[in-house]
Amino acid sequence: MTLVERRRRGDIRPALIAFATALRHREEPPMPQPTSTGPSPILRYFAYDHLPNSLADVSAPFSDLAWRIERTLPPGAEKSTALRKLLEAKDAAVRAALDLPHPDEGWTQSDPSAGFMGPR
Repeated sequence: MTLVERRRRGDIRPALIAFATALRHREEPPMPQPTSTGPSPILRYFAYDHLPNSLADVSAPFSDLAWRIERTLPPGAEKSTALRKLLEAKDAAVRAALDLPHPDEGWTQSDPSAGFMGPR
């Protein structure tokens, strides 16, 4: 007797119990495995060899951290999000460094955390 027939007769409880039992004992599908065994493609955007030294100095710590994340965290959505947001931060930091006065323009920097001192 089908679930609909039992419902029409008012005898749905055994069908629900059978349905719940079937759900409990069904086999779970296997978890998908990562298809790529190489490094994340986003890592290519952390290269800094092509940058001038002043910008490479800003970009290098972000690259180091990106590779550390790649080596230590398992593949997944959160790792991808971490790398993507780190790339956004690196891009912003490099753009900010573009606005710094160039040392050849008569500026000197005593301490990176203190900012620029002004003209020499």
